[in-house]
Amino acid sequence: MLRPKGGQIVNASLPPALLQYMADLKAHDVEMIGASLAEDVQLVTPAKTMDKPMILQFLATLYHGFPDWSYDHDEPELLEDGFFVLWRQGGIQVHWL
Repeated sequence: MLRPKGGQIVNASLPPALLQYMADLKAHDVEMIGASLAEDVQLVTPAKTMDKPMILQFLATLYHGFPDWSYDHDEPELLEDGFFVLWRQGGIQVHWL
């Protein structure tokens, strides 16, 4: 079930690829995350723009430095042109990055 932004819950479901990606993030499965990302994916941050290999290296490093890194999210919301998921994430650093 999804909640349209600012609306009532509707009887819809997330695409299987998005559900798999979310599960892979929670499992820290970098190989499976890579399999679910498009080859031309980009992660744009204020500091830099990362391509797929850089994203996967970033996640591998993050999970090494923060082995208890966790993800949580609110109920996904349905937008006119896609989905919105509000994530909460964090962990305790135990290794140098």
